Amino acid sequence: MTATENMLAVNQRMTPHNDFATDLRHIRESGYTGVGLDELKLTPGDDARAVELLAESGLRGTYATPEVWPIVSGPLDRPDHPSEVGARVDAICTSIERLSAFSPQGIVVGGGRSGNPNHPTGSAEDIAAPLAQIADVAASHGLGIALEIMPLRKGSALFDLGEAVALVEHLGRPNIGFIIDVAHVWDLPDRDNALERYADHVVYTQLNDVRSPERTWADRLLPGDGRGLAAPIAAALLHGGYQSWFELEVFSDDGTFGVELEDSLWKMPHADLLRRGRTRIDEALREAAAISRDTLISRGDRG
Repeated sequence: MTATENMLAVNQRMTPHNDFATDLRHIRESGYTGVGLDELKLTPGDDARAVELLAESGLRGTYATPEVWPIVSGPLDRPDHPSEVGARVDAICTSIERLSAFSPQGIVVGGGRSGNPNHPTGSAEDIAAPLAQIADVAASHGLGIALEIMPLRKGSALFDLGEAVALVEHLGRPNIGFIIDVAHVWDLPDRDNALERYADHVVYTQLNDVRSPERTWADRLLPGDGRGLAAPIAAALLHGGYQSWFELEVFSDDGTFGVELEDSLWKMPHADLLRRGRTRIDEALREAAAISRDTLISRGDRG
């Protein structure tokens, strides 16, 4: 690990009880260098001050998540979110305009998920034209797009990384890359080979770990816990040449999203959670680097 060792970020959506300023302070003090911005953390009318706070923090704004970010509506939408694709695209593009003031590297979007693997949504045909429109608006602000790969088990039609890469290549928008989330891709078909093969298309990676079984969608663990998938997934990306950000993103519902888990990580002070997460990311990436080296040796390539 070289280029990635100073590219560690925290997603603001994993600290639901912090405001924007507190997030920046806790993230910086815990030893991260970047922040995955969340539009929901911004106070209307106070964006200029938030931009100043980000600049003063010394943190880099990485990939920002709009309030509405999946192109196709799904079960996690709020009642005031639009359901029609065109209106959702308009909302995303409006958010791009707002978030561009923070000079992030790019914007997170998703295809969509139904919550039901028997009736998936967000196919290549559903999202192709809307994704191109969103990418063009982002490009006009000098921003990239990170399309998040979602799993079939959660009702996503576009769950195969190879198919997603083919879609983006067909669209011909060079500012579109992919975001890989451990909690979403752990059961990706031919996972490690696919991640290694398409690592050059991945612009952002979210680290966490997966409980077995998952009790709710917001039941993630710190890297190295549960199924212990963070290190092998990071290793596959690193072996494929990945050299971008690793972001801590752990959702652990304490009732914020309707299910109070008795052992929710969100019940601990967020500053403590971020410090513990920083240690776990370091451990996972050291293990990933060792796995990647062992893979090279087993293939007879010691270069």
